[in-house]
Amino acid sequence: QIEYNDKIRIKITEKCNLSCPFCHCEGTKNTEEISLDDKNFINWLGKLKEHYNIVHLTGGDPTLYSDLGSLCKYINSIGYKVYITSNLLLLNKNLFNALPYISKVNISLHSLNPLYFKNFVKNNAKAKDYLNLIKKNILNLKNKVDKISINAVVSNDDKQDLDDVLNFCKKNKIGRAH
Repeated sequence: QIEYNDKIRIKITEKCNLSCPFCHCEGTKNTEEISLDDKNFINWLGKLKEHYNIVHLTGGDPTLYSDLGSLCKYINSIGYKVYITSNLLLLNKNLFNALPYISKVNISLHSLNPLYFKNFVKNNAKAKDYLNLIKKNILNLKNKVDKISINAVVSNDDKQDLDDVLNFCKKNKIGRAH
């Protein structure tokens, strides 16, 4: 018997406010953003519905996609659950407009150590401030969404301190770190 993944991953924008060294935007630079005006996109979402239950929106960072609310509302209206992955550096109106239609927010949090995290930001001096903001945003979002999870890309750098991420998740009763 063949098992199928029930999730479609769709990159909706390449815009991002971080510069992670292992970003999944490889090979997709200068691509157009997804649009509800794209009849081909709408057609494929409809055709794929019989095989998939979840549309997982990624980027870049989906919170930087200006029409996130409308996109999530449409995808949800045709029967899909909507997941997004974000670095959660921003809690903005794009995200808040989309939250009623989002089943799960996955947060990329690869470290809580500013010495490691500085590799991900354009302004190294702000690494600690960014991490504090992300933690604050995670705790704020936790009260607004049913399911949140944390993901991290594991490295062999001792400064990553993944135990800190796991302890943050346990302390704040955040899904599971994976």
